[in-house]
Amino acid sequence: MVMVTEVTEGIERKYPGMFGEKGGTRQAYGSFSVAWSGGQVVGSLVAGYLVEQQGWTTMVTLFSGTTGVVAVILGLTKTTMFAEVRRKKNGEA
Repeated sequence: MVMVTEVTEGIERKYPGMFGEKGGTRQAYGSFSVAWSGGQVVGSLVAGYLVEQQGWTTMVTLFSGTTGVVAVILGLTKTTMFAEVRRKKNGEA
């Protein structure tokens, strides 16, 4: 949630009033909550459908493959993201 708030505040600084006179923190928090709960709802529906139509093995294989792909993407972006944060913290461009 901290990253969502930082991005929202950065946009608000760049474009004052874009989210209304009270800022966009509430909108960001609401969007974050919808995304979080939406994943749980959609994941449960997809898992139930796959188990009923294709079987447990297909569901587990698909979800573990998806998890692996996401883990690789996060692993590759994590280092560059933290490097950028360190550069900003140290005052580098």
